[in-house]
Amino acid sequence: METTALPPDDRPPEARPRRVNRGLLWAAALAVVVLGIATVIAFVAGDGNSTGGAVQKLDPNAEAPVDNGLGDGTDVTGQAVPAITYTTFDGVDVALTTGGKPLVLNFWSSTCTPCIKEMPDLEASFQANGSKVGYLGMQVVDGLDAGQEMIRATGVTYPMGRDTKGKVFQAFGGVVLPRTVMIRADGTIAYVHSGALSAGDLQQAIDEHLAS
Repeated sequence: METTALPPDDRPPEARPRRVNRGLLWAAALAVVVLGIATVIAFVAGDGNSTGGAVQKLDPNAEAPVDNGLGDGTDVTGQAVPAITYTTFDGVDVALTTGGKPLVLNFWSSTCTPCIKEMPDLEASFQANGSKVGYLGMQVVDGLDAGQEMIRATGVTYPMGRDTKGKVFQAFGGVVLPRTVMIRADGTIAYVHSGALSAGDLQQAIDEHLAS
């Protein structure tokens, strides 16, 4: 079928490309970026349980380098035990002291894999040295029920305390778990180690740093 072209005056106007406002494009892109950042912050903030105090969230599964025995924590060797209290599993606040004999102080958490592996070695060390060296396990920023279950599961029998806000841990220069601090009978810190210790490592450290 033949068609007839319309005269120029009768043709519909040609569609012109619409111009997009660049300012709107930039605003939309900025909104997407802000939304993404807010989502990440909300995810991180919601991860884990609240500690109830102004304490940095610990990474209990991270194991610090242990070649120098200090890992990423502060070297508090030679310092005196700080005047600080901890809470027993019965809810009683107690001053941290050596009790007149050397003390092995071990910081742990129920979500710390190296801590769980280390605790039977600490128990073996306690059984071998408990008559002459004091032992104290310190649960850091962790729930009461979780701590009690870990004690039951690992079968440890040495004394335990709770550092519910991480203040004791920070006072001893702690950054990662587990962390073991050996204190002389006079209250001076003799040795600090971040990372898990075997029973043999513990015995060597006790013989070297706590022997009278």
